[in-house]
Amino acid sequence: MNILVVCSVINFRDFTRRATIEAIKKEVDNLDVLFYTGIKNFLKKKITVDGIRFLTYHFWVPDKFKRIKFFGFIEHKIRGLYWSKKILKYDIVFITDPNQAWLLSYIKQSKIVYLLRDPNILQNKNNSSTEKILLLKSNTVLATSKNLANNYVPRFYGIECKYIYYWPNCVDINIWDNTKYLRNRFNATKIIGVAGNFDKIRTDYLLLDYITSQRTDLIFEIAGTIDYNQSKTFWDNLLSKKNVKYLGFVPFDLLPKVVAKWNVGLITDKIDIYSSYMHHNKVYQYLSLGIPVVSLRIHHDYDDFYPCVQLVPDKEQYLIAIRFAIDELQNHSIEDTCITYAKLNSSEERAKTFLNIVNKS
Repeated sequence: MNILVVCSVINFRDFTRRATIEAIKKEVDNLDVLFYTGIKNFLKKKITVDGIRFLTYHFWVPDKFKRIKFFGFIEHKIRGLYWSKKILKYDIVFITDPNQAWLLSYIKQSKIVYLLRDPNILQNKNNSSTEKILLLKSNTVLATSKNLANNYVPRFYGIECKYIYYWPNCVDINIWDNTKYLRNRFNATKIIGVAGNFDKIRTDYLLLDYITSQRTDLIFEIAGTIDYNQSKTFWDNLLSKKNVKYLGFVPFDLLPKVVAKWNVGLITDKIDIYSSYMHHNKVYQYLSLGIPVVSLRIHHDYDDFYPCVQLVPDKEQYLIAIRFAIDELQNHSIEDTCITYAKLNSSEERAKTFLNIVNKS
């Protein structure tokens, strides 16, 4: 089996799905990666990894002009023969972003697999036309959350597809390896941590303010990017608290060492329609280090991981769940179970699921 994976970044080393793609490569005859990026990145360095062959498609027409059919016609007319022939050798083309629908005109015989990883319509309504084309033309659609798999497509596109499969996110055990890091679970002061990108669209600011105000005996660490300019008052107030420590953006390769010191890992998404479609890698990253997780019940994807993942309806129950997680960890009764759940959701297991699905589609 020959597979071409398309990614809309030029830094594959830090690509979210890198570990899964590398795991798939170990299972097939050949897997190549295509950097799909604008001509403005022509001279920029592409960051690759060993063991994978990389191609690059620099599209000429910027995204904002792609709806003008004349521009697309000219580019495809000029480049069609070369790229159609190039792609012809692949049994599967794995498309990972709606903007990559531009490549469909070059795909003549290969099976098309589309990764539905976000509720793209809720992010940008301009994505709807290209995503609908992908949904109609793909042989297989892989959805990273149950709600994406079960109700997103019929709700927003009016399409009933039998070829959509639930394919949840995972953890790279090689990086998030609990045996590599010093873990101080029994310090008098407990550290509660949350990693990610924080903004008013996804993050429950009221929840963050409430739990940090109510549990001043706990240290709360925040690692990631915050929308400080848009929420200055909130962040000034939160970060002024003595029990809140902002770590800033932590590079991915350094993040496990930081997270390993935490007693509990948090998901701080608010309960709303957008979050109901989101499925986080960091749940499995926390679990892989033996760290229990607390989240509002944004959906039912994590139900099977109880008691390692506590899902609650409101901020008051959220505090209770944090205390429960700390107590369970103190009693040694939960750490090994967390690690076991993570191993069941590793990139290697996800790669096997990918091949099982595409082989029967």
